[in-house]
This record gives sequence, structure tokens and C-alpha cells, in this order.
Amino acid sequence: ICPILKGHGTQPADLIHFRAEDWIAQVEHLLLETKSRFTNVFMVGFSMGGTLALHLAANYDFSGVATLAAPVKLSLTDELLIRSFHWIVKWQHKTNGSDIKDRSMADLLYTYSSYPSRSTVEVFRLVRKIKPAISRISMPILIVHGTEDHIVPVTNAGLIANKVASRHKKLVIVQNSYHILPMDFDKQTIRSAIHAFIGEVLQQVPEQPQA
Repeated sequence: ICPILKGHGTQPADLIHFRAEDWIAQVEHLLLETKSRFTNVFMVGFSMGGTLALHLAANYDFSGVATLAAPVKLSLTDELLIRSFHWIVKWQHKTNGSDIKDRSMADLLYTYSSYPSRSTVEVFRLVRKIKPAISRISMPILIVHGTEDHIVPVTNAGLIANKVASRHKKLVIVQNSYHILPMDFDKQTIRSAIHAFIGEVLQQVPEQPQA
């Protein structure tokens, strides 16, 4: 199940209408609906989706969580600048495209070339809102990040690993990708790591008694 977060996948102006709380409510609803249908549920979140996945892991019970390049601490200077000037500089533009090392994949990405500055404020709000709850996470967790990420510093991976209370946790640092981990050079390594993580967790699930 792969949801499109509100304001994404349409046109940049649609982002203006949504706040951090809208994205949180959306993934909470999706999780509860999925849990009603399946016994074992794993959440995999990329970038801001990884931050939302951490929120779910801190507040709900499910089988396991994997984060890819998830931000839990961003530049305070950048946050102060965007909060101070987003009413004046209302739009930000991607001058160099998406942060992906494998340029052969760049044309396959559907991404906004510009986005409202107000939405960046909401991302900072989301990170601040969720960061204190990370220490409550005790479920199995896989944390994946790239050393060459230009959007979310790789130090975020260590912060998550050090803060969660999970006994089953695995940290995977890849060396040949930028921020867009699911499509960059290390994508097969990452997919294999996710599949292996899910398999390890399911092996530990007690068998259900036969009726």
C-alpha cells in the first residue's frame, strides 16, 4: 500500500492547503485501516514519510518500521530563515533538480520543480513535533541513510538509532546514493535490507494456534 500524501503528486500550489497535522492524520487513518485487514503490518517511510513513520511507531502497535533518509533534526539556521521570510519569499525553486546521484533515473522522477515556502515551515514543524516521541519507539526498526545525502544529513540516522528503545534495530548506511534512496544506485541493496528485516521480524512472531 503506497499512499500519496496530501498536496503531493498533483501541482505545487496544492501543498499550500495542508499542514503537518493533516499528514499525521492521513497516515494514522491509513495505519488503522490496514491493521484492521492484516495481522502483520510494516511501515516503510522515505524522507518526510520516514518522520511520519516514526510518529506511528511511537504511538501505535504494529510489526515493524523502516525509515529511509528520515529527518529528525534539521538546520536551526535554515529553520529560522524560512520561518522569518516565508511570507516574503513565498516560493522555493529546485535549481539543480532532485537530489539523486544516478542521473539516468532523474527523468523517471515526478517531482515539483518549485514548492511553497510555507510547506517547508510545515516540514520543520513536523520534525519538531515528532522528535520528542522517538524515545518511545520499542518495535523492530530498520534505519537506512546515505553518506552523500544533501537534503537530510546522515547524522540523522545515528540520532534515531541512539534514541529509540528498540531491542531489534539495524542501521544501514549506503555509500553511493544521494537523498532519493528508493531510486538511486543503492536501491537494490536497500530493497534487500528491507526484505531481510521483515523476514527476521516475522521469524520471531509466535505461531498462531490452529483452530
